[in-house]
Amino acid sequence: MKKRTSSCQSLGESGSSGACMAGTCKQGYPFSIVWSPIPLITWLMPCIGHMGVCNSEGVIYDFAGPFSVNEDQFLFGRPTRYLILEPRSAMQLFAGTTHAAEPSPSSSSSSAGAPSLSRSPSVTSVALWEVDLPTLASAWDLALGSIVGLYRCLWYNILTRNCHAFVADFMNMIGYQGASNWNMVHLAVLLFCKGRYASWGALLYTWLPFCLLMALGGYLGRSFFFITWGSSSLALVLWFLLNTYVLRCGIAPMFARAAAVNQGTP
Repeated sequence: MKKRTSSCQSLGESGSSGACMAGTCKQGYPFSIVWSPIPLITWLMPCIGHMGVCNSEGVIYDFAGPFSVNEDQFLFGRPTRYLILEPRSAMQLFAGTTHAAEPSPSSSSSSAGAPSLSRSPSVTSVALWEVDLPTLASAWDLALGSIVGLYRCLWYNILTRNCHAFVADFMNMIGYQGASNWNMVHLAVLLFCKGRYASWGALLYTWLPFCLLMALGGYLGRSFFFITWGSSSLALVLWFLLNTYVLRCGIAPMFARAAAVNQGTP
């Protein structure tokens, strides 16, 4: 297990070489979003779970509580679903950096053998496809380190600022697929519809408790159970939609996010 980075140290300083191609590491899921069920909650609503995002080496980072971002200690155990991202679709990954900088032996922030990232105008989407993987990995880890440092200074609220908001802010920071409006609802739908299961056991672990509860509740409670479950689920979904698109509670402060992007460090 990797040593946890402090709030004043970016992931790009931890020696990531980007040696793992997306989805090919024997352990973890590099450049991926991961998801796991939350006991009781996911058993009643399978679309709700715990989410995290991985660095270039497959190390998972997840917003787990007030001022707490876990590193390689996913809050609810091993991920059961994952979605591999394409780092070259991160249009803002090099915003304020250049991939052409030479390694600086005297720089304390550059890892051995990895290219350093100096400040310069953004790299275009066309140029992104010409960037080598180790440099992409360094920039990815640097951006992830920035958002980790930001969220280690923020309070946690399961209904407003939660693990999904953490991942959404990272996606917005790197401009994934050219978008800057990623949110909790978008990510929940994306993982639910396109996420892959880690194994057949993960599939059963995700859906079997829900099926058993529905069968048992329907047998014992009949229509009352389904009315109660349906109304509660609908109220929760409506809350997330209202909060995400109207109230926008729990959104990370824009000035803090901008500062993290400009400085490149937490």
